[in-house]
Amino acid sequence: MLVGDIELDVGLLASFHAHHRPTILTTEFERFRDELRALHGRLTGTATLAHTEEQLGLTVRLDAGKGTIQGFLADSTAGRLSLENVEIDQSCVRQWLEQLDEIVKAFPARGGLHE
Repeated sequence: MLVGDIELDVGLLASFHAHHRPTILTTEFERFRDELRALHGRLTGTATLAHTEEQLGLTVRLDAGKGTIQGFLADSTAGRLSLENVEIDQSCVRQWLEQLDEIVKAFPARGGLHE
């Protein structure tokens, strides 16, 4: 498990900001990295970062290398900041894949949940 700072700034006409420190399982990063790797190879489909405690989420969609992301950052008291239909292309996926490879390399999953 990893604890990290996540900040999310969204808005064009107004500014919205969220900061949270969720605990994320390294297997969640690995799963998302693997889905991104497949998406990067196909350039069409989806990859989703699913969080066990539902405090964050990110879905990446591509169609022929162009796409969108949607996601959220939430706390346990019903505070939630969401983003949707943010336009991206395959270069974003490649960059995120490189960053996730570094995280997974530095913090490999080990055994079960409590090891």
